Amino acid sequence: MMGCDGDSGVFEFNATAEEMSETFHIETDNYTCNLGINVYLYEEMDGWSNRIGNDDFYFNGPCEQPPSPFTLTYDGVEWEEGTPEMLEFDHCEEDGPGLMCWQDEWDWEDDDGEPEHSMWLPSDHCEDMGTHWECEAPWTIMPEIEPGNHSMELTVEDLVVGTNYSLQIGLSIYGTDGGYWDEMEFEFNATAETMSETFHMETNSSTCNANIWVDLYETSEGWNRVSGYSYNFQGPCEDYGGSDDVALEYDDGSGAVEWEWYESADYYDHCWQDGPNNYVCMDDGDDSLSWENDCEELSDGGFDCYETSYPQIEEAVELDMTWTLEDLEVGNNYTLVWNVCIEEFMGRFCWDEDSWDEDQDEERELEAVNFTATSGDYSADW
Repeated sequence: MMGCDGDSGVFEFNATAEEMSETFHIETDNYTCNLGINVYLYEEMDGWSNRIGNDDFYFNGPCEQPPSPFTLTYDGVEWEEGTPEMLEFDHCEEDGPGLMCWQDEWDWEDDDGEPEHSMWLPSDHCEDMGTHWECEAPWTIMPEIEPGNHSMELTVEDLVVGTNYSLQIGLSIYGTDGGYWDEMEFEFNATAETMSETFHMETNSSTCNANIWVDLYETSEGWNRVSGYSYNFQGPCEDYGGSDDVALEYDDGSGAVEWEWYESADYYDHCWQDGPNNYVCMDDGDDSLSWENDCEELSDGGFDCYETSYPQIEEAVELDMTWTLEDLEVGNNYTLVWNVCIEEFMGRFCWDEDSWDEDQDEERELEAVNFTATSGDYSADW
């Protein structure tokens, strides 16, 4: 069984010497992470107990991950964890049970060997190469998953035939348009040593990561956790919310343009990976780091780090705006509601829909149009 096991024991004795010993046994295995022993000494006097001493003893175990009885396939492909990425550092030194590693540029104050930024890594993740250190990244590489409704099959092995089980699955999906959480439970009596359950997971272009947690419990006599595992996926993480069926066009007099997110790039002399998609960056002579996402090394050795923002209006202009709706049901009645908020220099900020108070912001206008769909498409100018 997984989890935490505990036991206790009592030794009662009459002291025949000033120092005495008791012997007991504890069994551990390669999957033991921590072991704690708590001991208390009581003096029994006239029917009551007086604690006269106590102590605690703790050990670290190998903490190896036990073999998983689970196999997950998505759209017929077996889930596999990617090969860890390798990181290079100029320096590493012992720091408790691990290593503190850094680049020369991170010691920017006085170059005294005590950097202003570092990364802590387990000792067995790093190797001294003589001129530098190479370390296995502390994060895992997740398989990529495309947008779509995915068929997931979870196979469980090493079941005991005739035993009752509960298979619990937690599902979370996070993206640029928010998050989603779901739970499901499959209760069954094992009719074979290997059994499977099927469920579905839907992702889209705005999905950044999808996570699946699996726990298996034996329920024939109480609830005993047999095993657990987690599966993670990396999504496209492209769009920033909204519906594909709604589009906005704007015209500044030079022709209609569809509104789209704008991608810009910031240039840095140096960037180092700090996560699966995260970087720390700086320019020569900087005395601080910048945290960035989605960076790309260029041919000159520098880096471009990309961020998504709004399209730029370069000068004062009156914009003709048009909403375009698609995939409507002919004959259905619809209401299209939108609001407009204009922020000015040294002015008020726009409020979100839930917190907006009409008395607080006179520059925000709420507009609506009602219509009956006569085709699958509809346009509204404003």
